[in-house]
Amino acid sequence: MQTTDLSTNNALIQRGTRIFYALAAAQTISQIGSNMSFLAVGIYLYQQTGQATPLVTLSMFLLLPRILAGGVAGVLADRYDRRMLMITGDIGAAIGLLGLVISVSSGNFQIWHVYATAMWQALFSTLQRPAFEASVSQLVPDALRHRANAVLQMSGPAALLLSSALTGLLYTTIGVSGIFMIDLVTFLIAVATTLLVHIPAPPRSESTEQTGWNLLKEWGAGIQFLWSRRPLFVTMVQVALFGLFISSSFALMTPYVLARTGSEPMIGVLNAILSVGGVVGAVLIGGWGGFKRRIDTIMTAMILVIVATILFGTNQPPIIMGATLFIAMMGVAGANTIWMTLVQSKIPGDMQGRVFAIITQSAMVLTPLGYLLVGPLADQVLTPLASSPTWTEGAPGRLLGVGAAGGMGAVFTISGGMALIATLITYTLPSVRRMEARLPTYNSAADVPPTPQG
Repeated sequence: MQTTDLSTNNALIQRGTRIFYALAAAQTISQIGSNMSFLAVGIYLYQQTGQATPLVTLSMFLLLPRILAGGVAGVLADRYDRRMLMITGDIGAAIGLLGLVISVSSGNFQIWHVYATAMWQALFSTLQRPAFEASVSQLVPDALRHRANAVLQMSGPAALLLSSALTGLLYTTIGVSGIFMIDLVTFLIAVATTLLVHIPAPPRSESTEQTGWNLLKEWGAGIQFLWSRRPLFVTMVQVALFGLFISSSFALMTPYVLARTGSEPMIGVLNAILSVGGVVGAVLIGGWGGFKRRIDTIMTAMILVIVATILFGTNQPPIIMGATLFIAMMGVAGANTIWMTLVQSKIPGDMQGRVFAIITQSAMVLTPLGYLLVGPLADQVLTPLASSPTWTEGAPGRLLGVGAAGGMGAVFTISGGMALIATLITYTLPSVRRMEARLPTYNSAADVPPTPQG
């Protein structure tokens, strides 16, 4: 009997893992198409307007739905069929893109069409994301989850590398409309794959039953859950601060590289190195699995990212800049992979949608503030300071460079220093270091029975 149960258990584990990898592959293909469309739109907008401001505005329209609607999407992921939510997300995004294809092809294109499409697609992407993230723990058991999350971390930079190369090769021959059609095909691949698989529903927990079907109460239950697990809440705040200091500073990457190197091709080279670093980091953490205490891996990786960011802001040749970006993205992949694995093990399956959405919202909510701060700080404060005799003739000039490069470099070093302080303070808290042992664990895929002992 035990042998039969064990065989059944292993078969269920293999089935769930295969489903996860099929979904991950399909979503990566879809992401390649979406990235190609975003890059093509950027080229098209710049050709039409000759201005950079529409591209920044486009980024804001892509970000806002994730901040504003993420909580609702998380509650829906916990209440409804996650597979159908993923399908709805892909279909909705494809409909928005089809509208943009008609706009461009008909000759009636206006810039607001891009903004409206960006908002529409970002809204459906927001609907899809928590449903997919919350499905990982239902498909993959805890022992294999770090590898599954590593694959998800690797898919982003890998998709960016491929989409950048493909867009560069194809844009001049098939144009923006042709790129859009490729994106539509990738949406169809994602929808077809998701239709063919089964994602088990999580068991209902006591906290979910208490909230009934009240949307606001269910979202509030997610906040209350994190607050009641104070170490998770504190770490979530740390992730938000990390986004404020580190993610926001990298909004300056393109002008900073130009100011530092004077080379436009170097922007593409360094972005490619950044993407490769993410792939390598995901592969390494997937094979290694991290330290015994997951929080040690998370904090070590975050500190690695911060130190690399500080070095990136110093007066270095391009080869050193590339090395720091490679290391930084390796650390990001490692931290994100293990952080997701830790959180998945500490949240019941039927609450993961809303809790993941809350964590994502908190990670992004301070980023627009950072965007508003880093530009004026670099342009109006630090660049003039970096052009003054006191700076240029002293240690700051030698360490960070002068002029615009020195001013923007100072943003990276200052932001890195603030992030380092916040990270070290968080890491010194005993409750954070011991959270894995002290918080309750929800540790198995939903449709996999316990492995028989003896």
